[in-house]
Amino acid sequence: MSKELKVTKKDIVFNISGEGFVSQRSLAKLLGMAWTTFNDNFKKLQSSVHVKVNKNNQIHEDSLYDVVEFMAKRLKANQSTKDFFNKLKKLGARTLLVGLSGNPTTTTNQVVSVPMTYKEALLMLIEKEEEREKLQLTVDDRNIETNKSDEWFPVSHVKALNPSLIISGAKLSKMSRELELPIKKLFSNYNTVTTNTYHYEVWMELYPNIKL
Repeated sequence: MSKELKVTKKDIVFNISGEGFVSQRSLAKLLGMAWTTFNDNFKKLQSSVHVKVNKNNQIHEDSLYDVVEFMAKRLKANQSTKDFFNKLKKLGARTLLVGLSGNPTTTTNQVVSVPMTYKEALLMLIEKEEEREKLQLTVDDRNIETNKSDEWFPVSHVKALNPSLIISGAKLSKMSRELELPIKKLFSNYNTVTTNTYHYEVWMELYPNIKL
């Protein structure tokens, strides 16, 4: 269509069997028609053809083609109506409604997965929840790997990652005092040799572009 139109969840709904329905006012907007014009012609169509609607008077996907074809051929169709009719013919009613409801659709004959039964709907929900949990675990793992904001690093470690860096122990000690962060001792060789380690924030204050 020449103009994108946002459709809310209440405008397009799917029942437990996966059948789609679209509200008449929403369809009128999608076709680029004034509501009064659409409503008058919809009543004329209903007098000659059975149009399937639900209890909220929303149009069933099986009747969508008949309604749109009637509007396109009976009236001097505008570009929005023509574009919508062409999409409907190409994709089919259900695929088009799924796309308009916020799910991805395509301009080819690719089938969009829509739950046909209550069991399938539950299985799809479980699958999506599992995907969400896997994604969250990946994000959590990445955060654990990259979160160094509460760690202490010795000069030897920083020097190894930044060979050309000139490090001042005096400046590191002074910044630690200013930030009120302790200088921790790293013991080695049976606790006989100690190495000073400085907090992440201390390193970042003095050398903001280094690797840690």
